[in-house]
Amino acid sequence: MLETVETLLWCAALATWLMMFFRIASESVKELVLLVRARAGRPRRAPPDRHPSAGR
Repeated sequence: MLETVETLLWCAALATWLMMFFRIASESVKELVLLVRARAGRPRRAPPDRHPSAGR
């Protein structure tokens, strides 16, 4: 009986840690996706024109 309770407690502890890990991981991935979407939505700026008389 004691081993059964101990096993159940270990499983509950493992489940708790896994839930916390996946919560933190999902929040991190969500922030990363938002960052990538924001960066992809911005129009790209063209490089400045390089003219032979530039800077003279």
